[in-house]
Amino acid sequence: RTSGVSHASSTGRGGSSSEFGESMHLSGLANPDDYLEIDLCDECLHCPSLTALRQSFHESLLQGDNACSKAEDESGRLPLHCIGLNRDLILLSTGNVGASIARVDDFILKELLPAYPSAIIIEDDEGRLPFTEVIVKWISARRAVRLWKSDYKKKKAAAIRRKSEAMAR
Repeated sequence: RTSGVSHASSTGRGGSSSEFGESMHLSGLANPDDYLEIDLCDECLHCPSLTALRQSFHESLLQGDNACSKAEDESGRLPLHCIGLNRDLILLSTGNVGASIARVDDFILKELLPAYPSAIIIEDDEGRLPFTEVIVKWISARRAVRLWKSDYKKKKAAAIRRKSEAMAR
């Protein structure tokens, strides 16, 4: 996973860092080919820091390609699908505090979505729109808890009934 833009020399490709510095000095601008492409889907799925995610997002925009429209190969998810599945972004980055969660919401609504508005209606390879996968998982978890509670109550009631029957004998 690439976390932010990296110069090719730091990955073993391209020239030395001094060559990079010289080319920056001579041309005033770095060669875009010297940078690694940011995997925005991976960043949206795994990055636990809104600050780092925002930096990767803005760097991907500077690269000129619309990383927001690039889907993951294995799932067909766009960055908008992926950010909805990034539990750590909410729990670790924000501490589950309302004001911090609002910052994540603002990033999604004011930066990520406007970069590729069509993403909101594009399905992944499983036919899911952004955020529906996390909603389905949430519903399934709620049903499992409800079923567990129901089974627990039935077992507890049966145990109490058996105990009271035994005492009545």
